Amino acid sequence: MCAGGRARSSWSDGRQTFAVRCLTQGNLQRSDTPLGAQARGLCSGAREIWASDEVAGVMNSGGARQMHYPIAPLLHRCNGIPSLGPRRARLICIFAEAPKRFLLKAKRLVANDEFKMRSTSYWLETARIRSFPALNRDISVDVLVIGGGITGISTAYLLKQSGLTVALIERTRLTTIDTGHTTAHLTYVTDTRLHTLAKNLGVDHAGAAWDAGAATLDEIEALVQAEKIDCEFTRLPAYLHVPLGRAKSGETAKLKEDADLAQKMGFDAAYLNSIPHFGVPGIRFANQAKFHPRKYLGGLIETVPGNGSHVFEKTAARELFRQSATPVAQDFA
Repeated sequence: MCAGGRARSSWSDGRQTFAVRCLTQGNLQRSDTPLGAQARGLCSGAREIWASDEVAGVMNSGGARQMHYPIAPLLHRCNGIPSLGPRRARLICIFAEAPKRFLLKAKRLVANDEFKMRSTSYWLETARIRSFPALNRDISVDVLVIGGGITGISTAYLLKQSGLTVALIERTRLTTIDTGHTTAHLTYVTDTRLHTLAKNLGVDHAGAAWDAGAATLDEIEALVQAEKIDCEFTRLPAYLHVPLGRAKSGETAKLKEDADLAQKMGFDAAYLNSIPHFGVPGIRFANQAKFHPRKYLGGLIETVPGNGSHVFEKTAARELFRQSATPVAQDFA
C-alpha cells in the first residue's frame, strides 16, 4: 500500500470474488513502521485493510454491482490493535463473511442517518452543457421563457422554430435542478392512477391527459431524429406493479381496473400475473421510453441562440409589470 494513496484487496469464497478499495484522504502509516508492516501483511492476506479515518469504500460482488459507501463509521478496534486517534490510521477487519456483514451494518447506518451516501446525479456527471452569459443589457424579444429545465428549453426551441425571437433565462445553471435529477423515464402513465383520474375528471378527460403524455413522447422522439441528438433515446415497456414485499389489499383489482380502462382508451396495456424480474402482479405499458436528459437538452439548447434569440444563465426574473406585461430580469449573484 502507498502512504496517502489507494489500496485494493480482493479474495474469493469459492463462488464470488470480492474486492474492497479504500480511497484515503489522510496519510497512512508508513510501511516501514511496525504498524505499517503489519498492515501490509494483513492486506496481502486479503482479509484486513489498513486505512485512514476518512475512507470511501467500493465493494464489487462478481463485478456485477457497485455499492458506494463512505465507511469511516465502520472503523473499529480489531485483533488487539487500539484506535490511533482522530484522523489517524485504524484497522478495518474484513472477515470471511465481510460482504454480508458490511452491507447489513451499512444499512443500519443509513437507516440511522449516521453517514451520508454520495448523491451526485448521474446525469450531471456524464453530460456537460456549455455555459451561457448573464444578462447585462436591455434586449427586446417576442417571448421571454423563464426556467432552463426540460420545459423551458423545449418551449424556447419550439417558439424559435415557429419564427419567434425568444430569450431563455435561468437563475442558476441550465438543467441542474429538477431536470438534472430526474429518473429519465418517459411515460404517459401518470402518478395519479388512471381509475382515480377517470373517477375525478371523467373517462374522456382522463384519456386526454394520457394522450398528452403520449404526444409528448412522440415529439421528443421526433426532435431527437430531426436534430440528430445522441441522447440514448430508446423505446421500451414500462411496468406498474404492486409494492414489493407488502402487497396491499385490493391492489391487484385496481391494477386490473387500470389495465381495462387503458385498453378501452386505446393504450397498449396488458395486465400480467407476474412481471419480469420481480415476479409480482402488474401492468405492462408498451412503447414507453428512456433517454439521457442532459444530452438531449444539450443538443436542443445549441439551436436557440442567434437570429435575435438568446440564452442567459445566472439571470433571475425579478418583476413582471402587469400593464405592459414586460418582465424585468436581473443578474443573479
